[in-house]
Amino acid sequence: MTRAGEDILARYDSWAIEELRRHRLVWTGWGGDRALAEDEILLIPGLDGIGFRKIDTIDQHRLRLSLLSILWRATVSKMHEFREIRMLPNERRRLTHMVRTGRVEPLSFFPVMLFQLSSRGEVHNLSPITQHKRRDVTDPDKGTIPIFRFYFDGLIVHFHRKDRAKDVEAMGPMMVGRGKELLVGVRPYDGSWQEENLEVLKAEAEERWPGHLGRIHRS
Repeated sequence: MTRAGEDILARYDSWAIEELRRHRLVWTGWGGDRALAEDEILLIPGLDGIGFRKIDTIDQHRLRLSLLSILWRATVSKMHEFREIRMLPNERRRLTHMVRTGRVEPLSFFPVMLFQLSSRGEVHNLSPITQHKRRDVTDPDKGTIPIFRFYFDGLIVHFHRKDRAKDVEAMGPMMVGRGKELLVGVRPYDGSWQEENLEVLKAEAEERWPGHLGRIHRS
């Protein structure tokens, strides 16, 4: 990568870090708070702690561009922790062009959705992975959507892997870049996939290296 390219990515990152913290989308933007305030969340009746946040003061063009740059870095990386983030050569070339030129459209090319953990959990890193999520969480018969899943400091990012314009239309303001208002899915850390997966990883680590995990946490 050229120095000019590194400078472009550094600008994307600096802006994103500042904005995500300012909008309390990551835990490091909460100060000493252990959870989001009740008036920050629109709860869905009957679903314990699950809801949305409405954000209309963030530049969604720049947000999508910053997130696409993270996806690009993962897919071109040869580091082991990014091994699951692979795409077709023509997709990678197209993504490279978008990141280099600052284009974010079409939104159907790796559409982006955000989900936030509304309460603090254990601080940890998680490598990006491939997953399939339900198209409709209330109806398993509607099938699944293949995604790349990234995790940053209490914020989960879903990149849809199929270019489907109708998905962008269906999800409306939950898709980054769709309009002025952005809806971010919210749920507590307790009982989340993030917590369950971390416990599985800790159990596997303890099985492979008995006693070492406890010493790491005490150090």
